[in-house]
Amino acid sequence: MLTKAKAAGVLWFFTLVGLFFLLGMAGPPEASAWDITVTAPENGKITPITDSNVIPVPEGGSKLFTIKPSSHYQVETILIDGLSVGLTTGDKGSGILTAPTGKSKVYKFNFTNVTANHSITATFAIDTFNLTVDKTSQSSGTGTITGININCGDDCIGENIAYNTLVELTAVADAGSTFEKWSGCKSDKLDPTKCTVLVKKANTVRATFTHTHTLTVTIAGDETGTVNSGKIINCTSPNPGAGDCTEVYKWTITTTTSKVITLNAVPSGASTFTGWTGDYTASTNQLTVTMDDDKDITATFGQVLPPRKGQLCRSQVKSM
Repeated sequence: MLTKAKAAGVLWFFTLVGLFFLLGMAGPPEASAWDITVTAPENGKITPITDSNVIPVPEGGSKLFTIKPSSHYQVETILIDGLSVGLTTGDKGSGILTAPTGKSKVYKFNFTNVTANHSITATFAIDTFNLTVDKTSQSSGTGTITGININCGDDCIGENIAYNTLVELTAVADAGSTFEKWSGCKSDKLDPTKCTVLVKKANTVRATFTHTHTLTVTIAGDETGTVNSGKIINCTSPNPGAGDCTEVYKWTITTTTSKVITLNAVPSGASTFTGWTGDYTASTNQLTVTMDDDKDITATFGQVLPPRKGQLCRSQVKSM
């Protein structure tokens, strides 16, 4: 007959057998885990990551992390255990870094043979681009362009301009030149010498300067008169000249011959035209000018002198 004591003994026996069986099924206990602490960066992410920012890894194990920048950013530094490991593929001591190829910006770091606690974080920098100013290919004249990282002048490449930066450029023509137009940026309606460009990629802005030749007419002398040339010059006395006395002629990159104009000197009242001086010398009322350079020309008007006392004209002498 099975007594209560015997029944209890049998129950303990089978309980122990069941425990040993379960332990055998589960295998040996796991080794203690090491912690990899992930610091979440700005403008990018590192995965995997947990709410506690701690990833456990078994003794001698490995763990792969992906480092991905946000849109329009790039990886600047990767720090393992607080130290930068560079950005080139290779063994970094505690693991292997794999750099991106092609257009990818994603890095991977694989902790290998983990036998200690580690940490991983990264910093990210916004994408930057070069803005190039071309002021020569469409220009016959010269000038200077200024803007962010640009003093063109000599430095015509704006380097490392951050993505989505609005750059304003200003054109100043040199003496003997005039600024014509922009291409590749938005010209300012109120001030055409300025333009803006939103940098989202490497870009080239072109500025056109045109070489100029200026004709300047001056009226001199004791009397009055007018110098004209169709509708382009209408220079009148009083001295040194009023009205429209200058004209600017443009010499573009496609110009092959110089502009030729004709000036007419017209005395007024009792005055007389006495001659041209300056870059041209002549006594006739009409003067042909070739605008192959700046020209400064003076027209002089004087008095019509009456015959001197005692001077007789020929007709008077014959009649005597």
